[in-house]
Amino acid sequence: MLRQRLLSAAVLLPLFLVTAVAGDPWYSLATAVVAALAYWEFQTMIARGGHRPLRITGLVLSLLFVANGYLLAHGLGDNTSAILAGAVLAPLVMLLARPSQQGAAEAWGLTLGGSLYAGWLLSLFILMRNLPQGLSWVLLAVLSTFACDSAAYLAGRAWGKHKMVPHLSPGKTWEGAAGGFLAALAAAPLLAHIFNTYIPSLGMALTWPQALFMGGMIGVLAQLGDLAESLLKRSVQAKDAGGLIPGHGGLLDRLDSLLFTGAAVYFFYRWLQS
Repeated sequence: MLRQRLLSAAVLLPLFLVTAVAGDPWYSLATAVVAALAYWEFQTMIARGGHRPLRITGLVLSLLFVANGYLLAHGLGDNTSAILAGAVLAPLVMLLARPSQQGAAEAWGLTLGGSLYAGWLLSLFILMRNLPQGLSWVLLAVLSTFACDSAAYLAGRAWGKHKMVPHLSPGKTWEGAAGGFLAALAAAPLLAHIFNTYIPSLGMALTWPQALFMGGMIGVLAQLGDLAESLLKRSVQAKDAGGLIPGHGGLLDRLDSLLFTGAAVYFFYRWLQS
């Protein structure tokens, strides 16, 4: 299991770094592919639980959120309100064509929720990448989250004794959670220091207390994101979201933490600039 996780990380991390450094349009295209795969995986998992979301409608909405992120990041227009309105209304209109009303409210909520979860949250990574020193912010968010996830896994295996939420994630322990939190708490200020001191092109205007706060925020939210996805999986009796990534399960099993931490880091930056 550990070997598979390491091999998967050895493939995925370089791919992420290449697209992040390359920037747009490649970064946004890669984000669109990931959003599409994540949305389809989410809805496939939901369908296995006996639900009937509008897969194609939600997929289109997810990609529209990502496209809007690209347009907004490059000053080509902000269609967020229009797409949100469409995300609420379009599934309802499409559901009128179904011969049975049974499960309509559920299908509407799952279609809307899935497009926001996979599409809108990932679009924030495009906005983050196109901030001043955006590459630094993306790297800090992703690498600190990776440090949290990895440390939580290793600390849990080594010292985990006290179950955290066994009804959601039987393998999660308080010892693992503490290890993940401390790793993120250290990783964010350490990365900021490395960027500012040794890689001038990645230097970022982030004080030590701000970086420490961000590390703590990532250490909490990364694990909440993981638990939130576990909640969704358990609701349909699924062990993994899919089988795309050896050692991790599905794509969402790798993205669940990042969906929370990416949004937090982006809005933390916006708050710092306000």
